[in-house]
Amino acid sequence: MKPADFTEWLISQKMRDGVVGFLAQDVGRDPSWPKGEAIGVMRGYLFDNHACHGAFDALDLAWKEFSV
Repeated sequence: MKPADFTEWLISQKMRDGVVGFLAQDVGRDPSWPKGEAIGVMRGYLFDNHACHGAFDALDLAWKEFSV
């Protein structure tokens, strides 16, 4: 059964290889990550914290996987 919360799901992916796994590790270490928020809020958080383009791509990929 898939977790209802995106951030919970994302953090559960931290052992994956690739960009989603790297993002999951970063999110798991970030106490300020906007948990339980909409994708736009999370993208805004990445923007405000000067994340690289790869972080945005990883977030979008993870969101697509979660939303299926």
